[in-house]
Amino acid sequence: MPTDCHAKITAIIGLSKNAGKTTYLNHLLAQHEGKVCGVFSTGRDGEEKDLVFANPKPPLKIGIGTYFCCDTKHASRFGSSATIITRLSQHSASGQLWLLKAESPLETEITGPANCRGQAELAQEMLALGIEQVFIDGSLDRKSIVINSAIDDIHLVVGAGFGSLDKIREEVKRLYLLTQVPLCHRIVNSLADADSSIHVFTQHGWQDIGISSLIGHFEVLQQSIPSGATTLYVPGAVTESMVKKLCSLLKAQGLSLLVRHPLNLHLGWATLSSLLGGFTIETVLGFHIKRIALNAQGIGSVSIPAHELRNKLRQDFVDIDVMDVMEIYEQ
Repeated sequence: MPTDCHAKITAIIGLSKNAGKTTYLNHLLAQHEGKVCGVFSTGRDGEEKDLVFANPKPPLKIGIGTYFCCDTKHASRFGSSATIITRLSQHSASGQLWLLKAESPLETEITGPANCRGQAELAQEMLALGIEQVFIDGSLDRKSIVINSAIDDIHLVVGAGFGSLDKIREEVKRLYLLTQVPLCHRIVNSLADADSSIHVFTQHGWQDIGISSLIGHFEVLQQSIPSGATTLYVPGAVTESMVKKLCSLLKAQGLSLLVRHPLNLHLGWATLSSLLGGFTIETVLGFHIKRIALNAQGIGSVSIPAHELRNKLRQDFVDIDVMDVMEIYEQ
């Protein structure tokens, strides 16, 4: 089943390394045959072996008419199989980037800009060229393209390599909880900036406390919060080690909590559940998982029975499209 027809930029993220993103990306590209698509990676994809564990990886299959991004080394090897569209202003860790269009089916490694801003710009450049659907091989990180407002859809690839079925279910439940954090409507543009400092909301609007992080600053922060403040904005990470002090501060001051993105809440499922159940938590940027794509085969680990993984996650997440590429091919 193709992605939502209204989605123009889709980010594919994995629950862990070797989750099966390449296989799923190949499926999406095949499903969108006949549509002008573009694809790039926030790191690297399509390489023969995983760079960390040296596990073999499936090739990335690019169809005729598909636009893709790669570095100079790979752009120079295609000859008439691909047309160079433009030299990009952005660079990756491997150097100069190029946007190409496949003139025949090919297998290649793709990459993309090294930072989130460059990735968002490339996606918009692709749309400006008339590309109808952009797929981004991304990562599950609070500093990645996933948190950019330009993203229309997020697809989470869940592989058995993450661990046991119970471990997978708990982690996906944690991520699902993060999608439930509501957007705050009392924001200003500066709060969306990753370099913003801690703010509080009072009757006079948002006030900058002048502290960049919670780490080591709880006593100073407590003394700096003005009377009548109702919301504390924390732009950085909230971790297990600081959540107890943060909860005491919120309770003592009668404050709600605003985070830049739900992924800033680096908390286990139990702690996260307690925090969301005990306090009003809002976010500047939203997080919505459109689909969960399954890969029951674990590279270098014990696989999980595919039907068991499918059934359990479909029972857990009835309002999310849970699919398995192999299930489609088996029918």
